[in-house]
Amino acid sequence: MGLRREVVRRPRLGRRTYAAIARELGLDEARFLADLDSAEVAQVVRDDLVYARRLGLDATPAIFVNGRYVDGFRGAEALAADVEAELAHAQERIAAGATRETVVRTILDGEAIPPNEFPSADLPQ
Repeated sequence: MGLRREVVRRPRLGRRTYAAIARELGLDEARFLADLDSAEVAQVVRDDLVYARRLGLDATPAIFVNGRYVDGFRGAEALAADVEAELAHAQERIAAGATRETVVRTILDGEAIPPNEFPSADLPQ
């Protein structure tokens, strides 16, 4: 059973639940619990949380399509439509003579939300 399904299936999350999931997934339970308690892992998680907040993310999953933040849950069909629209837009540019590299650079440099404009750009990184 996948980790996501396993977490959703269990009503109470916590150390015992995480250890049980680790066992069921065939992980080394002692190492898993040591990592769970380690200051190094805690710092990695804190750094990731700060970075996510800096990007304006406050929930998971957080999805970017060609550098554009897709806000909120939209479902697989809506996300697929977003991706298809981006692909069509890129294909139009390529058909007009732009190289793939130029298309990517144009999108990421000129059309994607720059980090300094994210909703929480003022937070420390």
